[in-house]
Amino acid sequence: STDENDIYRFVYYLIAAIKSVNSAFDRFDALTKGLTENTEEFKTNFVNELVIFENPLVVVIEDFHCIDNVQIKDLVRHLINHLPEHIKIMLSSRKSISLNIAKHRLEGKIIEVYSADLRFTRNEIAFMFLKYSAISLCEAEIKRIEKRTEGWPAALQLVYMLEKSEKTSNNNQPHFN
Repeated sequence: STDENDIYRFVYYLIAAIKSVNSAFDRFDALTKGLTENTEEFKTNFVNELVIFENPLVVVIEDFHCIDNVQIKDLVRHLINHLPEHIKIMLSSRKSISLNIAKHRLEGKIIEVYSADLRFTRNEIAFMFLKYSAISLCEAEIKRIEKRTEGWPAALQLVYMLEKSEKTSNNNQPHFN
């Protein structure tokens, strides 16, 4: 949306999030002044302000796939390239993020997790049911559960809870339909 791609709103929320864990980070007016006058100076000052953090910090930016503002992407790229070692950025996105940060990927500094990495495999589904409900599933049942839940843990938990309640009411017989 337009709000998500407004550089001032993005910076405001970024500063507010950082300030929530360190109240000393309270230089919004001074920092954003540089945003309109000299973007490069703003980025440098922003990183310099983050040096005050002594403890590790992870800045989470969700739904990055919604961002198409070049200034925001440039700011995030700059932060990734220049932040102190104890400060990390975590970006969540439903699409691949293109920020030209291949150098960090090659150095092993980027961890990428895709939706397929979060889904349970058939073996994991079988293990979960066996471990938590003592139900040994046949291959057809595993396939049916995988197809219906797509391996998503929350959906599997619901199936498990349903089967657990049906197993109690149906004389310990599982019912996977």
